[in-house]
Amino acid sequence: MPKPGTVKRIKEKGRGLVPSRSDGAADLEYGAYLETLDPVGDSAVRLSLALSPDPRFTQFLERVSDPKWNTLPWGKAKSLQTIAKGCGISLQEFNNFGQSVAIQRALAIAQKGVASITSDMTIDAQSTMISCERCDGLTWVNAPEGLPEPTPGYRIWKINLVKHKDDDGNTIEEEVPVFIRDCPVCRAEGRVRSPGDEFSREKLLDMTGLIQKKGPMVAITQNFGGQTLASAVSRMDAITIDVESVSAGD
Repeated sequence: MPKPGTVKRIKEKGRGLVPSRSDGAADLEYGAYLETLDPVGDSAVRLSLALSPDPRFTQFLERVSDPKWNTLPWGKAKSLQTIAKGCGISLQEFNNFGQSVAIQRALAIAQKGVASITSDMTIDAQSTMISCERCDGLTWVNAPEGLPEPTPGYRIWKINLVKHKDDDGNTIEEEVPVFIRDCPVCRAEGRVRSPGDEFSREKLLDMTGLIQKKGPMVAITQNFGGQTLASAVSRMDAITIDVESVSAGD
């Protein structure tokens, strides 16, 4: 029997000596973790406990939900870690369970958002009409004087009055025409087609199976008389030919 005021301890894998089942309330680390996980108030955690293939976790859910199991004889509620220890669940095991719950929750959120993301990618992949960068959407550009008459949209846009002095120093005004022509890029439309996002297009085609994935590169080694290509080339580089002897023999 332990001395009064002492806590009975048991050995737990990965943690060493920890407070026993009967003194589980003293296991502050276990308690802090379970309070953060909130297996009583978090509906997602409770669902995972109910669906767990491990009967210890379903038993834990039953006990925390049943006043007969989660209260002491004098009406005081048992600590969550005491109930968990009573079901034979260690902190490490509950931690692994909590990680599994977090992963499943993250996957559920991701799966729920896939439809919205795919919809956005479909919009991004489509070509759109944007303002022409050449004419800034005005449909025309400045043109020099003297262009051929067939030039599309070639015309006088306005007349500027330019002041300058003559040879006698008198100020005179001269009318100077400003010529314009249709924008050659947008053809006087003011907008041009811009292709959709290349990444979104590729991913959508990949998702629908309309493009084939490239297979892995296969390395092929050709043997030449029991030698690899690299060694054969090295041996050929080492061969010397006496050009003068060959010429003399001819």
